[in-house]
Amino acid sequence: MSNRFAQHWVIVAGLVTFTTASLEANQRLLSETAKAINEAKSGQSDWTTESAQAGAVKLTWRTLWVADANRMETIKEKKVVAWDVRRKGKPGLAIDRRSRTYNRTKAAKEYLSPLSHIAAMKNVSPEKVEDLGKKRIGDVDARGFRTTARNLDPDAGTEDTLSVWIDENSKLPLLVVQDYPLGSTRIEGFKWNISLKPDLFDVQPPDDYEDATPAPMNDTQLAQILGAFKTYAAAYGHYPKVEKIYGDVTSAELRKKLGIPNNSLRTTLEHKDYPSFLDASWGWGWINVIQKENSDYR
Repeated sequence: MSNRFAQHWVIVAGLVTFTTASLEANQRLLSETAKAINEAKSGQSDWTTESAQAGAVKLTWRTLWVADANRMETIKEKKVVAWDVRRKGKPGLAIDRRSRTYNRTKAAKEYLSPLSHIAAMKNVSPEKVEDLGKKRIGDVDARGFRTTARNLDPDAGTEDTLSVWIDENSKLPLLVVQDYPLGSTRIEGFKWNISLKPDLFDVQPPDDYEDATPAPMNDTQLAQILGAFKTYAAAYGHYPKVEKIYGDVTSAELRKKLGIPNNSLRTTLEHKDYPSFLDASWGWGWINVIQKENSDYR
């Protein structure tokens, strides 16, 4: 009997040692990935967002970035129809080819990119990072990891997750997937440390485009912001208990709380609370604008 117990504990000890070594290896790879991301001088990636809501369309973007600027291009039918250039500490510019207009934007306070969250995965407790194993992406061997978004940002949605597939040689991401209750965003087609022309990040508008820069918050927008807080407080009995509001997260949580379905457009529109919910969604969007473009938003 004692020999059986001894053999049992040897096996357990072996499994613990193997698991610990595996977690340490995963943490080491995530740390190397964070380092590789922070050292990257430039890059490009393709984004696709699919909503779970009835009647929603698939949205596609391309991002280009250098050390001090980011360009988000809107893609439609494989053509760039609009782009938004944001620069750290300097004003930016948004161009829309369809309406032949431009919008001057304030100096960017920060970049809200999953890439920064990927780098932060190295700080998450190893037990809270799921090992997705290996898979082939194109002609590259990749290693996958997943964690809940709350482990990276306390104000993220409770059901949101972030998955990343890493090139085991370069240590850089090959595929990133954000999943949340109302849909998902897929980031792929990464190109790292590439040569990008400076004029891609130009903030001088074309001479024949019309200035469509919006005026400061007007009464309608302020009313939508106030309405968003009132609708939330009526549903929960308090205002959002977060340092930072993410419009999509807060809207998803409020929609669930109000019991507004998303299985069909008709049932959504017929719900008694949908008008106030829709108005609140606009309010969260304006709050996001304030947070992004004003460093003293608190």
